[in-house]
Amino acid sequence: MGDALIDVDVREAVAFHKEHGALATLVLKRIEDTSEYGVSELDTEKNVLRFQEKPKPEEATSNLANTGIYVLEPEALDYIPDETFFDVARDVFPRLLESGEKVVGYDEGDFYWSDIGTLDSYRAAQHDALSNRVAVEVPAEWCGGGLWIAESARIHPSAYGLMEGYAFVGNEAMIGRGASLSETAAICDDCQVSDGATVRRSVLLPGSSVGSGAYLEDCIVGPGYKVRPSEWIRGGALVRGAARF
Repeated sequence: MGDALIDVDVREAVAFHKEHGALATLVLKRIEDTSEYGVSELDTEKNVLRFQEKPKPEEATSNLANTGIYVLEPEALDYIPDETFFDVARDVFPRLLESGEKVVGYDEGDFYWSDIGTLDSYRAAQHDALSNRVAVEVPAEWCGGGLWIAESARIHPSAYGLMEGYAFVGNEAMIGRGASLSETAAICDDCQVSDGATVRRSVLLPGSSVGSGAYLEDCIVGPGYKVRPSEWIRGGALVRGAARF
């Protein structure tokens, strides 16, 4: 699950695992919509009773989602057969329960977890990182309010007054005269936002640029992509050499 953003204290999860004497521990997080995740039902002792894969909310026996972080004793690997595909969540854990092994769920602590599987959740993760909702290291200096600026970024003085909400400006990025960044704008390394352009609730990946007077809203701009001057785009994923989505 390499597309998940999580700041759980793994040391606490390992301590929980040892305290319960489990063969396997799953790190779990309470969610509202179970239809997109595998969930685990626990008893009062934190033992896993059963699993459900993406149940409808009205059919779910639990709202504890599998975050994809596990603590395993080496013996748990004995349940994985050789030379065949075997999924840990769908195959290994049910086999452990069927064999009477002790499997527990860690759902303690107020940690952050986001399964970044959509463009909307990716943009939301940018906001959560810049607003300190999730414990990540932002590669820039915090300049007060919601503004993060890398050391080698170049910003026209007139643009500072047009930055609202949270904004990140990376190394060698350039923000032109009268350019506006608002409602969580992430401008990555080597990007350029030209004079009078507006970037709202959008992410510019390294090397991309926005032409003079252009307007972007709810967009993710791929590496090296160039938004033309005066172009208006709402809700797009922009990639060089590919159609817009």
